[in-house]
Amino acid sequence: MCNSCLNERKTHFQKFRIDGIKAYSIYDYDEYIQGVIYTFKVCGDYELHKLFLFPFEKEISLFFKGYKIVPIPSFKGDDIKRGFNHVFAIFKRLDLEILDILEKTKDIKQVDVSGEKRKEIYKHLKVNKLELVNSQKILIVDDIVTTGSTLKAAIKLIKEGKPKSIKILVIAKTINIKQN
Repeated sequence: MCNSCLNERKTHFQKFRIDGIKAYSIYDYDEYIQGVIYTFKVCGDYELHKLFLFPFEKEISLFFKGYKIVPIPSFKGDDIKRGFNHVFAIFKRLDLEILDILEKTKDIKQVDVSGEKRKEIYKHLKVNKLELVNSQKILIVDDIVTTGSTLKAAIKLIKEGKPKSIKILVIAKTINIKQN
């Protein structure tokens, strides 16, 4: 990555909470990050997956050592069209095991629905192989958090499996999510 791109990308490591769970974001969801995520996720520019965690992969892996990653899913049809799952592609760079146990059962784009309708995402998420989280330290990961509805639904599903602990890591958060 060139120095110009590194300088354009402003990291804002921040802590916040979602439903009492400690959460961390790497960037604010500004115009630059929005453009990069759009190019990666919507336009399918797979090579951009390297950008999001660079140059922090080792530090993040150490910080969450012993955690198992549970990525927030996209709809399978979107993954097939795109050729990859964007959240999985970003976070596979970490030296942590990935548990692909969440599934989005309906093609609903959070960006296309109101804040009130976003809260209904829990109706369209399901968990498979819940026993895999029992007594494990779980790191739920996603690209963007705006209202937190998807993460809240994931937390609720994963808690049913009795994990040892849960934390959250997102690439970017909007100003809608309050810092703690």
